[in-house]
Amino acid sequence: RGLQHLNVSCCIITDAGLKVIAQHCPCLEHLNMSCNLGITEASIEVLARHCPRLRHLNVDYINKDITDTALETAITQRCPALQQLRMCGWHNITSVGLGVIIRHYPGLQYLHAFRSSGPSAVIRNQYPSATDVINFDM
Repeated sequence: RGLQHLNVSCCIITDAGLKVIAQHCPCLEHLNMSCNLGITEASIEVLARHCPRLRHLNVDYINKDITDTALETAITQRCPALQQLRMCGWHNITSVGLGVIIRHYPGLQYLHAFRSSGPSAVIRNQYPSATDVINFDM
């Protein structure tokens, strides 16, 4: 079985700490690690590699420098069960990165991307069938 739900929001978690969590909690399905500015793209990659069962992931305001690359190389390639994703405050995420998520997860139930730089009108026009699950406030 193992740990399935973990909330480390507003804790002081670093890449090294998240690596330990990911390596020892491969059964995680729900993870909230919002408001941890010490987490980088490397942590997203490690998490995705070790926790393929993730269904709900909250990475709001973890690091404003995370880019589309984290979405393309980590989350979409290694988290096939993802249903809900919150990624507010990712200023370097563009409409291209958001499009990757939408295309890769046709069963996505919820995507919240507050304050990302991807133009919401572009995404909504390109993916009209996804407008029910997307919550933008850019």
